[in-house]
Amino acid sequence: MGLKRKAAVSLIGKVCLLTPIFLLSIAGCRDDGLSGGELLTIWALAYRDHRTDGVGKWTDQGDGTLRYDQPRLSCDGPFCEEIPQAPVYIKKCLQGQVYRSAENDCRGTGSAADQWGAAKFQFCSTDDTSCQDGSGVANGSSPAEQSCRGETLAGRSWHLVVTLRQNYGNVDGSVQYPECLFCVNSGNVLDNMPEMPVGSGNKFWSRVQSPNDGVLRYFSTSGRAFSDTGAKTESHFVLCSAL
Repeated sequence: MGLKRKAAVSLIGKVCLLTPIFLLSIAGCRDDGLSGGELLTIWALAYRDHRTDGVGKWTDQGDGTLRYDQPRLSCDGPFCEEIPQAPVYIKKCLQGQVYRSAENDCRGTGSAADQWGAAKFQFCSTDDTSCQDGSGVANGSSPAEQSCRGETLAGRSWHLVVTLRQNYGNVDGSVQYPECLFCVNSGNVLDNMPEMPVGSGNKFWSRVQSPNDGVLRYFSTSGRAFSDTGAKTESHFVLCSAL
């Protein structure tokens, strides 16, 4: 009986410790277009690490980039401490759109009818894993990834965007990447990107791919990035990010 009671007390204590983390994680990830597996992974990470992320903030840098800051919350019972994390940057414009510094917008070419000149790229010329490494991360053979790597905006090194921390672990597990760039608690990034097309007909590539289908996202008007799939030989928009 002593051992059973001790185990029960330990379990209750752990549930009490993690309750605010689960509530925060659920609140931050509802209605985000994430798959059931992605949600479960986010909650499992919060359970393992006794933490989730707080409310994020997008800041227009006025140089064609947006900065995203999201503190980590380390919780003990009802008390949570905010721990700053390294920021993530994304390009304000899709590849093909031209940034206008004076107007701070992406209307330097084209018109609304052609998404202000936004270009589409294949993830790969073949519908297989030849444009990604063993962890699914885009390599230099990917036309979409090449497009980002050729950028020097703001003196940063650019790559295809990664939207979730669980996927960034494939790239570099040592980096404290935000839990989710485009979730309910991330704010609406589109407030700073009025030229960004929305809806399922306007998908963009993810840097981390699966062995089979191509991994894509698309924005809703609320700034959530919904998941989708397609052949890696399809052509879609490219959004670049940097640390």
